[in-house]
Amino acid sequence: MAACMRCRDAAMAGTRSIADVGAGTRYRFVGPDGSRFPDPASRYQPDDVLGASEVIDPGSFRWTDADWSGRPWEEAIIYELHIGTFTHEGTFQAALQRLDHLVFLGITAIQIMPLGDFWGRFNWGYDGTACFAPDSIYGRPDDFRRFVQAAHERSLMVVLDIVLNHFGAEGNYLPGLAPIFTERHDNLWGDAINFDGEDAACVRQLAIDNALFWLTEFNLDGLHFDAVHMIKDDSAPHILDELAQRLQEVRPQRHTRLIVENSDNQERWLKRRDDGAPVRFAAQWNDDTHHVMHSCVTGEITGYIADFNPAEGRADKLGRCWRKGFSIRANTRSMKACAAASPARACRRLPSSASCSLTTRSETA
Repeated sequence: MAACMRCRDAAMAGTRSIADVGAGTRYRFVGPDGSRFPDPASRYQPDDVLGASEVIDPGSFRWTDADWSGRPWEEAIIYELHIGTFTHEGTFQAALQRLDHLVFLGITAIQIMPLGDFWGRFNWGYDGTACFAPDSIYGRPDDFRRFVQAAHERSLMVVLDIVLNHFGAEGNYLPGLAPIFTERHDNLWGDAINFDGEDAACVRQLAIDNALFWLTEFNLDGLHFDAVHMIKDDSAPHILDELAQRLQEVRPQRHTRLIVENSDNQERWLKRRDDGAPVRFAAQWNDDTHHVMHSCVTGEITGYIADFNPAEGRADKLGRCWRKGFSIRANTRSMKACAAASPARACRRLPSSASCSLTTRSETA
């Protein structure tokens, strides 16, 4: 490789400058034991998560949408989009070519499913390990920038789904560099991330840097946080509070929309100021209505759908969703053995435009 760096000791000592390393250079880190591995914070992995990293110059792209500040949240009609399945080609460039189709449908915002590089060719995006690198199967980082810029030219907002509750198994080199995981908390999808244990400060900063990276380097209009009920943090402030504050401060001149997915329907993330403006998060992805209707139509009562069994008060559950926005409120979710949230009082007094009700992957699939 054109550039190799001693990773752990160099990271502790600070940064180093290496001559003749420019955009396009391939590199790996070299561990104390001589092992070579890609940069865990790589901006691009041209040969997947196990291959060499590539130096990217994010400042070389020329944005032309400087006047874009987003749209009022009340205008948000959101289309969830998976880059790999939206077109036959499954690329950023091909998706860009179909933006006019979304405008014709009346869509005003696009929520992109996670892009962090994952192992292999096919993935919904929830097993990423190179979480600063758009997956190379979709194109290069600048291809995603062109997609966002083209969307803004059509007055379309772009929100990205990011995953801060777990890592994929293949290609995650972070445990050898930082105390990234903890056994203090349970997680449905693997080891829980260490946001509140010993030496958690660097892990918290990594999560904040990752969210800031996607928002600012790709000029996004907002972020969707996957399954925040699995982001376990007993410290104060909670990592989501700290993260949301940093995201709101970084671009005061722009509308920045933060959305959560939260199966526990916790009120704390949806609190409003006296004027109705969100304290931290603009909206929550509302799964409950879909889950009740899915169970009614298909008869499925297993897994996470078990809590929405139509044989157990079907009319009551569906009616509660339509009246209050949620079905699960104060009972215990059987699958997770943890108490669901307190009644979502904040949601009941929000305008309907502030409660985000989106299709789920099982619907679109």
